[in-house]
Amino acid sequence: MEKDKELQGNEVIEQQIEAFLKNRTEEQLSMLLSSIRAQMNAGASFVVAIEAEVGSMNVKEVTLKDGRNVGLVFTSFEEQMKGAKVMSTFMVGIRQLFEATMANNSSDGLLLNAYGKAFLLDRTFIRIILG
Repeated sequence: MEKDKELQGNEVIEQQIEAFLKNRTEEQLSMLLSSIRAQMNAGASFVVAIEAEVGSMNVKEVTLKDGRNVGLVFTSFEEQMKGAKVMSTFMVGIRQLFEATMANNSSDGLLLNAYGKAFLLDRTFIRIILG
């Protein structure tokens, strides 16, 4: 299946997440965040799980064991399909998504690829990526 143009290149982020999870060093973290920034600057998108309500759409949030509320986002539709639940999704530009997350004071960040090799983009990481 051919990837949507806005998702092309996100496989680099998936590879960097996997490398970071195998070797949790500052260098690997820096490479991961840099790959996300590069995709953001290239105009790439993430697949965002949404909850549709009358007149609005919101990022679907989950509560982590530590009590933080985070939105569910994915690098590709394939990553989103790894989950057991069927959910509505929408593609959103990475920069736009990050800016909206930072403006939402009730959100603690974004959980990237929740059903595979997941990475938590907390507000600090999002701030670093945005620059």
